Amino acid sequence: MDYDTAFVIGLVGVVLGIPAFFSAYAEQRRPYLALLLFVAGGGAMAYAVVNNPGLYTPDHIMDAIFGVVARIVT
Repeated sequence: MDYDTAFVIGLVGVVLGIPAFFSAYAEQRRPYLALLLFVAGGGAMAYAVVNNPGLYTPDHIMDAIFGVVARIVT
């Protein structure tokens, strides 16, 4: 798995963790799934950023997302 794929998977995990957190908060449950998504997603993003320092600027993040989606679709 290349670093862009790891970064995008981590970003999706973190984004999916946000509604999971608020759902658990609204229903007064412990946010285990949200915590898992945040930790796993953050770890995948950190893995990509540490191995490619300075590469993930806001301009490149969109290129990475579209590149990964293009590889999945084709």
